[in-house]
Amino acid sequence: MLAFINVGNSSHFTVCPFRNLGIDFCPGCGLGKSIHYFLHLQIEQSLNAHPLGIVAFAVLVRRIYELLRNSFNNQKTFFSPKMEYKYDQSFTTNA
Repeated sequence: MLAFINVGNSSHFTVCPFRNLGIDFCPGCGLGKSIHYFLHLQIEQSLNAHPLGIVAFAVLVRRIYELLRNSFNNQKTFFSPKMEYKYDQSFTTNA
């Protein structure tokens, strides 16, 4: 979705509290702009918007890949182990 948004246009609606308060610098918005520029192969502008934008994009792609792979292989992920409730009021994890 970031590939289709015009980040140079500041007239669109935003939920960013910094932008709504009139503060131009926001690390979250900078990451979004950086990923947008990276998707358009504008590497210099991407690094100027946020130095970790390319790293954040790589992390997002890796995490989406892992989630899709695990959902198709029907495997458990690190963040969603099956929890089982025993009658003795304790939680155990099925391994």
